[in-house]
Amino acid sequence: MRRVRLHFFVAATTLRQLVSADSSSTFERQNSVLIVHGALMATAWMLLLPLGTLLARHKWMFGEAKLFGRHLWFQLHLALQLSGVAIFVVGFAYSHAYFEGPTTGGQCGQAHSMLGIIVMGLATAQVAVGFIRPAPDAKLRWLWNIVHHWLGRITLVTAWTTTFIGIYIAHESLAYQVRYRAIVKLVMSFV
Repeated sequence: MRRVRLHFFVAATTLRQLVSADSSSTFERQNSVLIVHGALMATAWMLLLPLGTLLARHKWMFGEAKLFGRHLWFQLHLALQLSGVAIFVVGFAYSHAYFEGPTTGGQCGQAHSMLGIIVMGLATAQVAVGFIRPAPDAKLRWLWNIVHHWLGRITLVTAWTTTFIGIYIAHESLAYQVRYRAIVKLVMSFV
């Protein structure tokens, strides 16, 4: 437990140093804030939460293995989802604490901001639905499964959209944005 507290202390100290008032300019400070916000959101929405979702969809791989009286796949799913949501909440709060004034990035920035708030609402609803889960043999479990699965899918796709818009507006060069649009269009043509 001592190592975990030390790790959190080191991480918090590093974040504070990265966005400290010692920065030589407002631009450098805002860029540092942007990097931290993006790293937190990418870790949550591009790694932990999709991995937790995949674990639940591939539970058959774990057989009947149990951990602390529950199926191993479920414990791993729960750990990844709660960790991802915790990192997301920190990234969300961080952006609201450090980004001051009107939204930058024009219409894309406004869309990113609004979608971020929508994702927060969807994620909160998904966590609430996850904790009011009926027993596996309950009569309404089928309905809960539909709501939990589709709410999760909608939340994940909305979060990915928000993340890609954030990446787009973080790179202000027109050449980058043109290449980025072309890549997104190419990927979306296969979806």
